[in-house]
Amino acid sequence: MSSASRSPLVIPLKTEDDLQQKLESAEKLVVLEFVKQGSMLCKYLQPERDKIAEEMKEKADFYELDVNTFKTSATKWQVEALPAFLVMKKSSKKRHVVGTEDLKQEIEDAHKKFVTEPKEAAQNSVPEGDSQLDDGAESNHQPAQNSSEQQAPNFDSSDHSFKWYSDERSNTCSIL
Repeated sequence: MSSASRSPLVIPLKTEDDLQQKLESAEKLVVLEFVKQGSMLCKYLQPERDKIAEEMKEKADFYELDVNTFKTSATKWQVEALPAFLVMKKSSKKRHVVGTEDLKQEIEDAHKKFVTEPKEAAQNSVPEGDSQLDDGAESNHQPAQNSSEQQAPNFDSSDHSFKWYSDERSNTCSIL
């Protein structure tokens, strides 16, 4: 994707170390977008993603990660379809959304649950005991949990061991 058409609000990350640093130092929610360089669908959804980044800039920082570079993170967070958006609070995944259709609402919900409500609770001296604050109500868009010995998906376009299919209803592109 050319930098000329890229939103200044969506920052491409280059290394796993950059990602860790951004997650650990984040003051707001972090939205990670997993994309595949050259994917027409990812490029097609870029203007919608940029619009959401503009609307949500007070609540979240946005980063773009190419799955070929971030295979370890894609596996860790069970990215199985692209473009995938993960809403993070520090290093903890709070929401997993595929495509842009529900992204704005998921960011709003995560901000309320993991930023606004905990602040209000702390101000009211309510003891922290809600065990759901770690991963709470995951979005219904998250792929089903697999065994802990999950193998890394192969995103190498030169390898024909995977196929892409497009789901026009949800604006997603999945790996089979």
